[in-house]
Amino acid sequence: MYKNENDENTKDKTRNQIRFATAEELEKIAEFISSEWASDHVFVRSPEMLAWQHLDERSQKLNFLINEIDGQIAAILGFIPDQHYSNSMSTNRVFLAIWKTAEKFKNSGAGLRLLQSIRNYVDADLIGVIGISEEALKIYKLLGYTTGKMNHHVVFNQGVIHKIALNAPIQKVSATEVLWRKISFSENTLFEKLVNTDSGNSKNYEYLQSRYANHPYFKYTAYYFEINTTSCVLIIREINIFGSKIGKIVDVLGDASLVPKTCGALFEISRINQYEYIDIYSTGLNLQEMKKQGFLLVESASSFVVPNYFEPFVQQNIEMYFAWKNFTNDRLTTLFRGDSDQDRPNLLEAK
Repeated sequence: MYKNENDENTKDKTRNQIRFATAEELEKIAEFISSEWASDHVFVRSPEMLAWQHLDERSQKLNFLINEIDGQIAAILGFIPDQHYSNSMSTNRVFLAIWKTAEKFKNSGAGLRLLQSIRNYVDADLIGVIGISEEALKIYKLLGYTTGKMNHHVVFNQGVIHKIALNAPIQKVSATEVLWRKISFSENTLFEKLVNTDSGNSKNYEYLQSRYANHPYFKYTAYYFEINTTSCVLIIREINIFGSKIGKIVDVLGDASLVPKTCGALFEISRINQYEYIDIYSTGLNLQEMKKQGFLLVESASSFVVPNYFEPFVQQNIEMYFAWKNFTNDRLTTLFRGDSDQDRPNLLEAK
């Protein structure tokens, strides 16, 4: 997963060095985030969350690149390899997370050097990032990344009062074509069958256990869908607020081409669970098929509102931008909200 960090091209012995953070520097990283980003950032309030997302127990590395100038941290770049959750995965996608340059070094190019150097340090089939600003998007584009906006789709349940969503329209969805059922994360045989049909990654049973079943703060639910010989599993997180509920699809395992045909089943699931809606952010799915099956595309100018932020709650449509660079060139790249750090707690208190 890691490459040799003693690359002379990225190290100026007199004053400038790029290196991995170590486990012992977890507090130092949190202090940097506090002083240079936000003093109430979740990683500052909860070092446990920082460790869960970024500490590699095997190597005792913290999954952050640091650019030091004259012995001071000038910039940091956090990253999350898929293999952080399962070292036995056959592919390794690496998703970038917090990227920050210290105010003192804002004109030094330290942050850009980290972004340009990341593949010198991690062995990646794909490097991606989700949830970046429009300004950052321009930088990734200049560096040769494929960039764009995630597609946001929703299935509304008209059988409940909407307190979270606004102006939910009447929605026609296709009849349920797929067989579906709620499943347990302990059904390892079923999950392992899906691995090799995955689009662009090799998420396996160990990954699902580490990332979702054993998440220290969030609870996730898995639903299995099948039609003929095609199958997939959707990972959903339920959110409760204002005495109402919604379901967020955060990840897909198996054949992602089946997702459009789950529309009718998701409508049933929303009714059974009394969700206002179930939504999904994605890239790489067939948009025409999503529309045909009944999914509604959510855009910033839509007359209806489908919130994405709940910690804190923001009742507006959110555009989510992505960038990725695929080094294998032989796989369809599908991304979902659970990739990168887009389904992470934000309001945890320190223990």
